[in-house]
Amino acid sequence: MPDFLKIAVVQPLLKKYNLSYEEFCSFRPISNLKFVSKSIEKAVAVQLTDYLTENYLHEKFQSAYKPCHSTATALLRVQNDILQALDNGDSVILVLLDLSAAFDTVDHSMLLTRLSKRFGIRGRVLDWLTSYLTSRKLFIRVEGTDSLLSDLDCGVPQGSVLGPLLYSLYTAPLADVARRHNLRFHFFSDDGQLYIASKTNGRDDLIS
Repeated sequence: MPDFLKIAVVQPLLKKYNLSYEEFCSFRPISNLKFVSKSIEKAVAVQLTDYLTENYLHEKFQSAYKPCHSTATALLRVQNDILQALDNGDSVILVLLDLSAAFDTVDHSMLLTRLSKRFGIRGRVLDWLTSYLTSRKLFIRVEGTDSLLSDLDCGVPQGSVLGPLLYSLYTAPLADVARRHNLRFHFFSDDGQLYIASKTNGRDDLIS
């Protein structure tokens, strides 16, 4: 991808109306990208999604950025599992995860390695994705005032078309960790639910 298409205008967006304007953590950085760039990303995202679907490479319990899946899919499954456990007289421990600055901390080298080894994305496609991720730049715009250009050495752009899908592939090994520890789980983008059921008389052991 040409370098001039990899320059993002970042505008801070307040996460919630009641948060302080004086705290950096109150804002979410939204990248405004060129129309041509987003059009190209859309075409790539469609083909990548088709490839993942046809080869059954999507994580089964990740409901974001997949055809026919949504937050409702995640909610229904977790709710159903918990209600079934309670009907069986079990206790359930549920842990909710919300990763901080998740999209901004993606390691490009690790992501590209994962795309190649775990998902079989190689050759020209991997070369294009490497170009997409590298040599990105951004500047911040607040009330019409622009900052200097800065290099973006990690992360995927929030506000992009392809970034969220790449993020979901980057975090796919989280499901492996949950399975190794016999935890049930469901993810939606950077939000996760981990839960486990046990008979009431074993609740203390479960907590420990």
